[in-house]
Amino acid sequence: MNDLGLLEIDFYEKIKYGTSDKDKIALIKNGFSNGLANLVVNDYRAFFEIDSILNTIVINPLLIDKMTENNENDILIYEVKYNTKSNLQEI
Repeated sequence: MNDLGLLEIDFYEKIKYGTSDKDKIALIKNGFSNGLANLVVNDYRAFFEIDSILNTIVINPLLIDKMTENNENDILIYEVKYNTKSNLQEI
């Protein structure tokens, strides 16, 4: 139905990604879970830059340190490490 243009884009994105927030969708497309995307967008926005048009992310390596300092769930910290292992860059 979406390919035929029968769905509004916000509705389609909410069905497919659980949100219509472009930053969260970019994170999800880059391997982040919906829960982790929500957390980093809401609480750690200063630690990454997102190009939602190209769906690219640049993450400051200090994100992991800050999440550890804030006693975030170890699984979420591991997920950040896993999804950024070879892609960490300084902002």
